[in-house]
Amino acid sequence: PPFFSGFTDHPWYPKEVRRLILTDIALTWAEGQHAKALEMLATDTDFWRLLMPQANTLVDKAVMMNYILENLQLLSQILGDSQLSTDQVSMIKILIAPLSESERDVSAMLQYEYAASLGITHGLYGNMHERSKATRYLLQRVFNILYADNAVINIIFGYFRDLSALASAPPIEFDERLRNVGQRFENAVTYNYYNPVGKYLLRIWWPTVQFYLARVHDLDGQFRLVNLQMDAVQQGITPK
Repeated sequence: PPFFSGFTDHPWYPKEVRRLILTDIALTWAEGQHAKALEMLATDTDFWRLLMPQANTLVDKAVMMNYILENLQLLSQILGDSQLSTDQVSMIKILIAPLSESERDVSAMLQYEYAASLGITHGLYGNMHERSKATRYLLQRVFNILYADNAVINIIFGYFRDLSALASAPPIEFDERLRNVGQRFENAVTYNYYNPVGKYLLRIWWPTVQFYLARVHDLDGQFRLVNLQMDAVQQGITPK
């Protein structure tokens, strides 16, 4: 069984254990225990789908999506090498139900990542309180010329505002809007005389949250593809 990590709210599987689970399911199917194998696959998939709406961090969501994707890939191999009974078809239909709105929802994750991203400015002054009053004054005056805290926060806010809109984008528009999010962020951190230190820090930070939003769409698409494969198998069509 999974154990709970001290760094996240949800269970964590070592990769080696995860491979053993998938191997066990595959071997169970190969031994002819088809109902048992499908039940094992459904139980594992249901577990991760149950946790997906509760994920508050990017890492949690990414791990769960990856495990569900692995299960779908294994199921796809099973479908390509099998004659299915009526009971098996019914079980698989439940297993490959498309993602619900709550499973797709990333609002809590974005809120968490936004709050964490604001920490980019923490500690920039170092241990100012340990310096003399004159030194603190001089460093703050110089630093305020090179770094605009509010401007940095505005750039981060704009990025996550774009992500919120991107998360609800129709699949047909997603790729183009994904590129636009990256381009707008790049334009916002282009060097000039204003806020050079802030823009430098943001370029180092250079967020990649938008690519995790793409994984949600990819997983949703994988569910739909396996559904199409299932329909093809039921109609006796061999996908090419």
